[in-house]
Amino acid sequence: TPSGHYRAWKGYGVSRAGGQDVYFNCNVDSNPPTYKISWYINERPLYHSPEDGVVLTLNSLALSNVNRHQAGPYVCSASNVEGDARSSPLNLTVNYAPVCEEVDAAAQVYAAGVGQAINITCGVLASPTVVKFSWVFNNTIKSERLPGNQVFLKSDGRSVAQFRARDQQDYGTLQCWAQNTVGRMARPCLFHIIPAGRPERPVQCSVVNKSYDSLAVGCTPGFDGGLSQTFKARVSNTAIIRAEGERC
Repeated sequence: TPSGHYRAWKGYGVSRAGGQDVYFNCNVDSNPPTYKISWYINERPLYHSPEDGVVLTLNSLALSNVNRHQAGPYVCSASNVEGDARSSPLNLTVNYAPVCEEVDAAAQVYAAGVGQAINITCGVLASPTVVKFSWVFNNTIKSERLPGNQVFLKSDGRSVAQFRARDQQDYGTLQCWAQNTVGRMARPCLFHIIPAGRPERPVQCSVVNKSYDSLAVGCTPGFDGGLSQTFKARVSNTAIIRAEGERC
């Protein structure tokens, strides 16, 4: 059965996203010789794919232009006619500037009334994980940085901004920026602040359960206008009059 280990060189300890290349080499001692060497990340097999920056050559693995999605434990596996052997995992850490937790999500929308304070939470992914946050408010009239007494850090590392619209001109977009030792995020996390309005009426109401002396009605809520909403049902008696015609 083969026995083996591997080493990483040129880029061991790794780089920021969109940066350097990383090379792994799997050293194997076996008799008879190995006929196959395989590579895994997080227990998923890796395949030769130069267009994706993954190159397998004999007992080597090359990753070009590594990014944060390629971080994790790497393992090489060697096979000969006697059996298979796997190396101990080697963890690859990819350092990168912060990105929003919800990378593919559209900007979040918050509705608030004039004078109403709201808390807006901003979370990012980053490596190293120690980040510094800053908040900027922007609309067609002004652009200004939020003062420190309106921003605080949660125990989970997320930043919270407390915002209060003083008048109708205080509505706009909050930008959450973060940076670590790699650099500043390329695009901020966006939060749109709009005036609160009246809720829309519920829709698709129907009886979902009924018995001899009770019934349950279910509805789909309409837009809440940006504020918490409650629902009330009104029950009224309806008299049904049936007229029977006389038979001739």
